[in-house]
Amino acid sequence: DEIERRTGMRLERADAPAAGRPAIVIAHGADAAALPGGPAIPEAPEGYALWADGPSGAPRVYIAGRDRRGALF
Repeated sequence: DEIERRTGMRLERADAPAAGRPAIVIAHGADAAALPGGPAIPEAPEGYALWADGPSGAPRVYIAGRDRRGALF
């Protein structure tokens, strides 16, 4: 909702990326900690980690926030 408010763009939401399709995965809290192959998320409030992979042929960009603000910014 916050991304849409700030950018005017509505992102498609899904429980998991579609097989074979590129995706940007945004998560925070425990969901972020469970993302595959990423670096540690900084402990500080608003901390975040950003990484990409594509071993299955579908590029993925991951944005993992310690909290909601970390995932947004």
